[in-house]
Amino acid sequence: MKIKDLNIEVISVNYRTPDLTERMIKSIRQFNQDIPLRIIDGSGLEWSENNCHLRSIMKEFKFNMTVFNHNIHHGPGMDWGIKSSENEWVLTIDSDQFIMKDVFEYEIPENKFFIGQKCIVNKDGFGNKGQEINDEYNILYPHPRLCLIKVSEYKKYTPFILHGAPCISTWTEVNLKDVDSIHMIDFIGEGYINNEGKGTLERWGWGVNGW
Repeated sequence: MKIKDLNIEVISVNYRTPDLTERMIKSIRQFNQDIPLRIIDGSGLEWSENNCHLRSIMKEFKFNMTVFNHNIHHGPGMDWGIKSSENEWVLTIDSDQFIMKDVFEYEIPENKFFIGQKCIVNKDGFGNKGQEINDEYNILYPHPRLCLIKVSEYKKYTPFILHGAPCISTWTEVNLKDVDSIHMIDFIGEGYINNEGKGTLERWGWGVNGW
């Protein structure tokens, strides 16, 4: 089955990067006009122009937005979005990413519930640049920059957290209990998404309390 044929919603957490979030939204709509899309905004009351700008394009680009009056942070924001979704599946995408190839046509394998950008990390969430499994780097970490998640399966595990690697607790637990439910794809290498860096962190740094 293709991603576009799933009962699915796309979610993305935005923190004070309306231009990057707008670029991401437009890239999705370039390939799919109808898939539900929700922005979870944690920019705070003092950044009201962010919300105003994104709200001004909601109708044109067909998305919804949930606004928090505080920085909900990336991991907890994704967790809230997944658990509050009324769909069977959620596709997470980082707000500083954009789609370059129609990922919604991607055929997903059977009996895989966590399908994301390939990443191998250690117990602290630090990645192995060579993407090879060894004694230290042995956790399969479907990266949330683009990750397909079955909501009912996600709810069985420890939630995403406030951390530089927000999925580390979740994926560590899945690796131990049901590693076969993970499927990793080189979305970057296959040209589905960009790899231009960490937009939110480059602008706001770790001073956003771990983002």
